[in-house]
Amino acid sequence: MNVINNLAKWGNGQGVRIPKAICEQIGASVGDIVNIWVGPDNTLVLSFLKAKYQRRRIATMDDLLRNRKGSIPSVDLWGEDIGAEVVE
Repeated sequence: MNVINNLAKWGNGQGVRIPKAICEQIGASVGDIVNIWVGPDNTLVLSFLKAKYQRRRIATMDDLLRNRKGSIPSVDLWGEDIGAEVVE
């Protein structure tokens, strides 16, 4: 795929938007790390690395305790009700 694009002002630097089709083709997504350098003949080279930390689903208490060895102690952390709070 060949795309012609303009260099645009972006904050204190310049930027080029990468079309979604190209990102999908190379497997790049928002949050990936980009290594940028100048190659031979003054070409700009981009190398995309997968982000080290990606958003994942929210873990449940069962997920967190799944590999725990031994029994899980029962602890009352809240104490007695004081006032009109509703605990379900």
